Amino acid sequence: MPVIVTNESEHTLPDLIVSHNTDRNRDHPELGYRDHLLLYRVRSGLGQFPPDEETEGSVIAFIEGGRWIVNCDSCHSSVVAEPTDPVFICPSCGSGGKWREVIFPEPIRAEIETILLLRPGFRHSAPARNWNALGPGGRKPPESPDDLRRENLAHGDPVDHLPVDSVLVTPGEEVKE
Repeated sequence: MPVIVTNESEHTLPDLIVSHNTDRNRDHPELGYRDHLLLYRVRSGLGQFPPDEETEGSVIAFIEGGRWIVNCDSCHSSVVAEPTDPVFICPSCGSGGKWREVIFPEPIRAEIETILLLRPGFRHSAPARNWNALGPGGRKPPESPDDLRRENLAHGDPVDHLPVDSVLVTPGEEVKE
């Protein structure tokens, strides 16, 4: 487990895909997810939240640089998402005054995180830890766990097990079909 040493003390932090509640690099880490959204909403001049039952549509969470992210479907601002509270209202534009449901890739979320954690990096410093919820170009199905395993193999990163239909080839060996 990586150890982070500061001037004051030694802290041991587990490596993980960061969500709002595990994000220690944000402003006001003491605030919960909704309180954090509310703080920025008020700062933007949007006032208090609408009631919880005022919902409209959904947005899809994805992983970028080792963090769960959700983009506003109106203004495209983004925030670190929280799987334990899968709702969103944009702190910049207000999302038309309605909450959005946040769609996480259940039941394969843990599998996706496990595969991405095999890639280099640690928490926020993990530029190769990405999962595209909309697939390449936003037109295909989401990247599957086996797609991520193939990417790991292609970049020389470990895999938890081989993807379906994969063939291991020794460098210089000819692939037979």
